[in-house]
Amino acid sequence: MIKAFKEKSIPVVAIVRKNEHVEELKSTYGLEHAINMTDEDFEDQLRVAAKETKATVALECIAGDMPGKILGAMGKGAICIVYGALSE
Repeated sequence: MIKAFKEKSIPVVAIVRKNEHVEELKSTYGLEHAINMTDEDFEDQLRVAAKETKATVALECIAGDMPGKILGAMGKGAICIVYGALSE
C-alpha cells in the first residue's frame, strides 16, 4: 500500500513496532513519517506527522486503543478504518 500511495503522491504516516522497521521504511520508500509506537513520545510524533501530512483517513489493523490515539492525532472529521484486530 505504501508504494501505491507514494506513486499517487498521497502522504503516508506509517506506525511500526521496531526501530529497524522505521529505518527500513525511510530508506526503502523514502517515508518521512515512520513512527515507532513504542517510543515514549509516540503520540507527540503522531500528532506532528498527522498535522504535517494533513491526514484525515487511517487504515488500522491492530485495534485495541490504537484507533483512538490515531483519531485523536488527526482531529475532528477524521476517519479510521479498522480492518483487523491483532490486539485481540
